[in-house]
Amino acid sequence: MNRTPLKRRFTVTLMLFTLLCCALYTVTASSFMHYHNAQITSRTERLLHALVLQRENDLANQIFVGHIRALRSTAADLQETDDVYSITVYDKSGKPLIHTRPERPLPLTGAEMAILAQGDVDARGTENGVPLLYHTSALMVIGELQGFVTVAYDLSHVRRDTILLSAMLTILLLGTVIAAGMVCSHFITQHIRRPLTALRDAMHRARSGELQHRAPIEAQDEVGRLAESFNAMVATLQRNESSLRHAQTIYRDIFENALEGIFQITGRGYLINANPALARMLGYSSVMELLAERGTTPLKSLVNRRDLARMLRMLRAKGAVDGYETRVYTKGGGITWISVSARTIAKEETGQPESFRYEGFVKDITEHRRLRELEQTRTAMIEADKAKSDFLAHMSHEIRTPMNSVLGMAEQMLRTPLSAEQKECMDVLKNSGESLLHLINDILDLTRVEGGQLALASAPFTVHAVVYGVRDMLSLQARQKNILLAATIAPDVRKNHMGDAQRLQQILVNLLGNAVKFTDNGEVSLHVSRAPDAVHDGDLLFTVRDTGIGITPAEQSRLFQKFSQASTAIHSRYGGSGLGLAISRHLVDLMGGTIRLESEPGVGTTVTFTARFAAVPEETARTGHEAEQPDTAGDDATALPALTVLLAEDTPSNRAVVRMMLQDTPCTVIEAEDGQQALHLFGQYDIDVVLMDINMPVMDGMEATRQLRRQEHGSGRRTPVIALTANAFQQDIIRYRQAGCDGHLVKPVTRKALLTALQSCAGGGATHSGSGA
Repeated sequence: MNRTPLKRRFTVTLMLFTLLCCALYTVTASSFMHYHNAQITSRTERLLHALVLQRENDLANQIFVGHIRALRSTAADLQETDDVYSITVYDKSGKPLIHTRPERPLPLTGAEMAILAQGDVDARGTENGVPLLYHTSALMVIGELQGFVTVAYDLSHVRRDTILLSAMLTILLLGTVIAAGMVCSHFITQHIRRPLTALRDAMHRARSGELQHRAPIEAQDEVGRLAESFNAMVATLQRNESSLRHAQTIYRDIFENALEGIFQITGRGYLINANPALARMLGYSSVMELLAERGTTPLKSLVNRRDLARMLRMLRAKGAVDGYETRVYTKGGGITWISVSARTIAKEETGQPESFRYEGFVKDITEHRRLRELEQTRTAMIEADKAKSDFLAHMSHEIRTPMNSVLGMAEQMLRTPLSAEQKECMDVLKNSGESLLHLINDILDLTRVEGGQLALASAPFTVHAVVYGVRDMLSLQARQKNILLAATIAPDVRKNHMGDAQRLQQILVNLLGNAVKFTDNGEVSLHVSRAPDAVHDGDLLFTVRDTGIGITPAEQSRLFQKFSQASTAIHSRYGGSGLGLAISRHLVDLMGGTIRLESEPGVGTTVTFTARFAAVPEETARTGHEAEQPDTAGDDATALPALTVLLAEDTPSNRAVVRMMLQDTPCTVIEAEDGQQALHLFGQYDIDVVLMDINMPVMDGMEATRQLRRQEHGSGRRTPVIALTANAFQQDIIRYRQAGCDGHLVKPVTRKALLTALQSCAGGGATHSGSGA
């Protein structure tokens, strides 16, 4: 970098420029002087030629006649001419005749005379240090050579004039250069050096931090524009410094007020910086306390050793870690789970731990881990519950399928002539199968309730029909035990309500059934009234009383739990699964009510529950009730029209049951063992109704129904398809509907339900039937 001052550099440049000018002047002056001398010489030559020409004839004649005195006089006359140095006359042999100077000249050589014979000759020379111009001419008389004459002209005055002119020009040039240098020096001082000095001072002040100072601008020249650029740069620096200070303030605020911990550690794990959030996270009151206690010891005393070593290795290898979870020990000795995100901020090529430094963020994830573990537990529970539901659904299918054959065959056998002993055996078989089916339905209901899959229907119904229907259902069992079964409804209870009549019936059957089962003498009663704190007409109170064995207070707390009964002795004597009350409690909750039990051993039990229903006009309720009542004519086989029924069922025994149920009807049954065969037969025969089993090999019932609907597309015909299934959860029914089924029958299928479904299809309706579904 050149550190020479600008003034000196400019002076040197000016001097070099001056030298260049002088050199150019020398060359120019030399050329001029040469030209000037040439002009003077040429003029002198013409003058000498004229001078000789004037006396040439005289000199030639005088040589011709040999008049030496006259020749000398003529030479003397020529000598008198200004600046003529000497006159020399030669004869025709080149021998000097006359010479006006004391020195004797040399004779002419033959070569010189030969040249002179051709014309005048001019030449330069010196004598005694005097510069001379020699002019030699031949002297002729009547064309005959008589001799030669040489006039020497003194050029000393010409040299003097040339030197004087050169001196004058040199003085003029030097004066001009000196004047120009003085002017340039003044210009530099006034317009360059002083502004640059001011600019340099402004730069020094800016470097020392005085960014508010500006360089003065004296002119809009290059230096002025340089000063403007410098001032603009300083203004930018001032703004940047202000922004930097603002950013530093923001960063400091973020650092100090961040909710997450921020840290810096060395490559060996020593804490060198932290923010208040990290200090609080570790149980310290301030950063100073944290650094004072932990800044002099490795973090291995604060963080799990293996986790710290693994994290440092990852940082060295990858340069960063994100979401690294580990445990730290707080000041009080507790353990806090943290998530660390860090990066390498200093790294040298040595590869030693001292050459690394790291910074990052720390987040307290103790609560997050607890919630995550809870979520994992919840997920595991959901998966276990789903597995349980799937298992129960599978078992339901596997049990209902053979139960369909057992109960169907039992029902068909009871319709044939039997002996008393055979009828008793078939009754036992049918009742046992129905008990097993009831248990399956209870288990499925409980599964749906606990899984949140049980939704209540909302349809018009009459409370009177449900209550008296339950009473009639259990009256035979009560008469067999010689107990009184009564059902009453308060006058202020409206008949018409909106709700799920089937689930209300299920609750009442469970409660009244238990009351009848645990009562050996006395009575069982069901009373319905408006709830004491009723807000709407649909808030009802149901009270079931019995005079049975009663329940101790200790046993009452377990009654509404699943698979629980009052005692082992009661279970041994009366049996039961212990699911009825648990299911009833869940159903009452879904109906917006509560259930209570009061009992005294040896006296009896009173169970009350409330339920909320929406009230509807009596006409709507009657219409809905009539619609939900079973068609008593459905058991009449003669009421069926002649239908061609396609039965798709993979189990031969189930196909035999349906075939026997329809053997005394005008229906024709066409059997298929799987869905693919059913589609083939559907295309061959004019089918009126399809009974489609859902679970079949080769092609299941849902896929077969979808393809059947695609075959019918565009034909304008829709053949009723009734799904035969052991699964009747709400989501299952929706899937059947989406596949194209018009209704469903839940296995085991009774003859009455089958005939009712076929009658409904013949009338253009859909059917839904099932036990506990």
